[in-house]
Amino acid sequence: RLVEGASRAMSMQYCRDHAGSKTWRWLRGLSIDMSYDFRRWRKHQKAFRNLMLWSPANIVAADNIRRLCFPDLAVIGGVSSLVCYYNRWIAHDPTQALEAANSFWQFGQLALPMECFSITTVALGLLVTFKTQSCYNRFDDARAQWGLIINESRALGSRILTRVPAPEGENDWKVQRAKRHALKLIQTFPHTLKYHLTEDGCNPHIVIREETPDAEIRVA
Repeated sequence: RLVEGASRAMSMQYCRDHAGSKTWRWLRGLSIDMSYDFRRWRKHQKAFRNLMLWSPANIVAADNIRRLCFPDLAVIGGVSSLVCYYNRWIAHDPTQALEAANSFWQFGQLALPMECFSITTVALGLLVTFKTQSCYNRFDDARAQWGLIINESRALGSRILTRVPAPEGENDWKVQRAKRHALKLIQTFPHTLKYHLTEDGCNPHIVIREETPDAEIRVA
C-alpha cells in the first residue's frame, strides 16, 4: 500500500515522533517531495499549478502552516487573547478596580512602548532574511549532493560493467560474481547513506520509540 501510494503521490507525509497521538503526528508532520519521474514532471508543469497551491485542501495539507499554527501561533494567540480580555473587561471595569488610592495593586492596561518594536524591526528583518537564505542554501546544496551521488553511482556501475574484462575459462565465473557484488554494493550505498543521515530513512511505516531495541530497528 505504501509503494502504491508513493507511486502516485507528489509528496509524502512524514513524522519522526511516533510517541504522540495521530493528531500530534499530523500537526508536526513534514511533507517530503518524491523523486520526480516523467509523469510527475508533467503534472508539476501544469499551467495552474501555482493557483492550486492556494486551494483549501493544499492549505490544510501544507506542513509549514500546520507547524506554524501549533504550537507557535496557538501560544501567541492564547497570550494575546488573555491580554485583550484583561484590557477590555478587567482594566476598564470600575467595579474591579481597587478603591484605595495608596494600594499597591492597580488595575491598569497592559501595553508596551512603540520604541521596543521600532528599534528591533530592522535587526529582526535582517535576521529573518539571513536565516531564510541560509536554510535555502543548505537545502539546495543537499539536493545537489544527492543528485551527484545518484549520477556517480550510475557512472561507476556502468564503468564496472564495460571496463572490467571478462576472461574466458575458470576465472570467468569469479569475475562475473565480483561484478554483481560490486553493483549490489553501489546500489545499496544511497540507501545506506539515507539511513545514516536520518533515523528511519524517512519511512513512515517504521515506528521507532525510545524503548525500541537496535536489533529491531536494523531488521525494519
